[in-house]
Amino acid sequence: MKNYFSKIFLSICLFYVTNLSSQNYADSVSLFLSEHPQLDSAQFFKAMSLNMNLIYDAPKVAIANYEILKAIATKQNYKDGIIWILKDSSIPLQNTGNINASLESLFKALTLCDTSKSNIKSKAAILNNIGNIYIETEEYSKAITYLNEAAFINKQKNYLNYLSINYNNLGLCYKGLNQNERALYYHKKAMEIRLKKGKNENLAQSYLNISELYLGNGYNDSALYYGHLAEQICDSVKSDFGLSFVYTSLGSIYEKQNKLNIALDYYQKSFNLSKKINHAETLINSSLCLYNINKKLLNYKDAMFFQEVYYKTKDSIFNLETTKKTLSLEYQNELNNRKIEQEKKDLVSKRDKEQQKSIKNIFISGFGIMLLLSLIILNGYRNKKKANKIIAAQKEKTEQQKILLEEKQKEIIGSIHYAKRIQQSLLPTEKYIDKSITRLTKK
Repeated sequence: MKNYFSKIFLSICLFYVTNLSSQNYADSVSLFLSEHPQLDSAQFFKAMSLNMNLIYDAPKVAIANYEILKAIATKQNYKDGIIWILKDSSIPLQNTGNINASLESLFKALTLCDTSKSNIKSKAAILNNIGNIYIETEEYSKAITYLNEAAFINKQKNYLNYLSINYNNLGLCYKGLNQNERALYYHKKAMEIRLKKGKNENLAQSYLNISELYLGNGYNDSALYYGHLAEQICDSVKSDFGLSFVYTSLGSIYEKQNKLNIALDYYQKSFNLSKKINHAETLINSSLCLYNINKKLLNYKDAMFFQEVYYKTKDSIFNLETTKKTLSLEYQNELNNRKIEQEKKDLVSKRDKEQQKSIKNIFISGFGIMLLLSLIILNGYRNKKKANKIIAAQKEKTEQQKILLEEKQKEIIGSIHYAKRIQQSLLPTEKYIDKSITRLTKK
């Protein structure tokens, strides 16, 4: 969860939205492009700047505008402009869940940069953005490869602001790989660079990242020290959004030290700020923390209240229209909700795929069972038919043998009777024999 705080907090430092509504910007970009079918470098820069304000609140509109700008830049053979478009268009593509398309756009930009030595700064930015995408997909080893290459360029060219971003992202990668010592090394390098630039949200981000790493390693005092440094900076620059994360982090530290009442106070501050800026994600985190700590303090009534807030808020982020409406209220001059929207889209996509897979598996299984039963029945029918034929043939053969036997028997009996008649005709009768014996005895 803390790693997630860092990822969202990182984006505060990179992107800002303006006070105009998304619709106003969309209209402005469309009008500008319709009035300027041919763009010089200044006009192109203006169009790109206007479109940047749409990449989070109206990503689909931003993507369509980038396609128009790319067509213009291609027609004018404006290579630097094409690289810029491919790099920036990867952001709304990523926000709409098209991770592969986003990466494809960045890799195309990277290929163009390799053919032009003048775009070394853009190349470093593209490498960093590729690393960021791989951080979000938790492919940390891939991310490290591209971030190291970006850091090498920025260090050579002395682009210190961008170098600090590279180091910060490398820290997130190693934290994701559970290599906390290595993560701490890179976050401290980022902090050292940012200290030279003065107190700002980037430095607060580094302090918060270092605080979370110390907390994970069990160094509660060091975690508390850096957490309070982050709090002081966010408070001085009036960053309610940053403070909402810092307060939750400080509450976690005090809770780990078993200072539950102090932890409760910080969680409550985070909750109040989250409600004030109407930010769903920090409201979810703070309400969950308040639910758990109130249970520990046996404040069951309050625990139930925050549990209800947690579930209601969590359910609300699954509604796209609610999320878009919340975005327009919560970010103003602070942040985009790239991670929230991406997680929602990934979750919906995953759920749809699992549902489709289940339906497909059920259909295939049912069809397989029906096919198997049909084959069994058909095979049984064939076997029965074959057996009946064999029985019928055997019965017919038996009948024929019986008829033949009866005919033979009749022939034998007839022969016997015939022989008996012949024998009887040849032999003298008993009466004749008696008479012959009587004559012989008289003589």
